Amino acid sequence: MAVDLIRLQSYDASPLQQLDQQFGDAIRHEHSERRRKIEERKQRKLKKRKQKRRRSQDD
Repeated sequence: MAVDLIRLQSYDASPLQQLDQQFGDAIRHEHSERRRKIEERKQRKLKKRKQKRRRSQDD
């Protein structure tokens, strides 16, 4: 396999680096969104549990 060194050396890597950074940002954003949704779900469950406990104490 022959590699054209001159073309390889003149290759501009910055578009790839930008793309890589954008993918990284997107993945981090997705991850933080998922975490936030999970945390909200936990809080809702906890709130329901507290409401049930409060209701059962009132009875």
